[in-house]
Amino acid sequence: MPHSSEPHPSPTLSEFLKLLQNKWTFRVACQNECDSLGPCVCLRHIVHVEALEEWWKQTDRSQRLLNELGPAEGELVPFNIKVLFGQHPCLKVFSLLLKQGHGLLLVGFRAAGIDDRTFEDEAKDNDSRLRIELERLSTCSDVDRVIEDFQKERWAYCPPKLEMNMDVHLQNTKIIPPFCHKIKLGEKGGTASIYWVTVQKDLISDESLKNAIQETLYTDKDYGDCYQMVLKSYHGDYQSAYDLEKKAFSGLKHNGSVPIVGCFGCYTHEYGEGTNAGKAYNLLLEYGERDLYEHWED
Repeated sequence: MPHSSEPHPSPTLSEFLKLLQNKWTFRVACQNECDSLGPCVCLRHIVHVEALEEWWKQTDRSQRLLNELGPAEGELVPFNIKVLFGQHPCLKVFSLLLKQGHGLLLVGFRAAGIDDRTFEDEAKDNDSRLRIELERLSTCSDVDRVIEDFQKERWAYCPPKLEMNMDVHLQNTKIIPPFCHKIKLGEKGGTASIYWVTVQKDLISDESLKNAIQETLYTDKDYGDCYQMVLKSYHGDYQSAYDLEKKAFSGLKHNGSVPIVGCFGCYTHEYGEGTNAGKAYNLLLEYGERDLYEHWED
């Protein structure tokens, strides 16, 4: 629920916040493989942005929320829905601000150039500019707290979308992968780490990927229906090994009748997990016998 001095949530905003908390927010596996000696401090949830967007597309309901929220400081009328879906969309930014109780501060974020285009790129952050814009608003009583809360939680709204044959380079991005389970296979070191990963069924929307992993579907006692895959992660100096394996898989077409492990796609990001700081190179592989991947780990 909101934690600011904004008025008590209106009926439509209450509906939105309830859906955001109970239906669109998904728990995920620990980002950094925190050890058991202390509490995990990782941000361990993501937001199902596609479901959130569908709610906002119901124009009558979403405009009613904006009307109930009222005009921002310096504005004569409430936000129009076109502000959220226009040339510089800011749907994710606004949704997070609503969750934090700062919806009317969107005017300051937009003035600072923060919208959904720059939301996922840490290099484009400009806290100093945002601070200037927020300090101009008398309704923002704790600028540092607003910025700190926003920066802490925004990555939950930027999970990578898993798609068949994906090849994504997530530069300058602290992503939160959508895996509800991430369990390492094998203990010894090697050029890559191998993980058994699962993804909740509702988070896979790409039909080609759904069809490819349909037989791995199982019911998890904590997360419900989930698909299973294997994640192979190379770190740091092992980019050449990753590139070779990626090239090898690119020459093989996935065929369920052929006993060859398939590769569904790949992605890279700037921040390794656990003890592996730095860039990470990831392959999403077909789920199979664990012993095979333990053998491959070295």
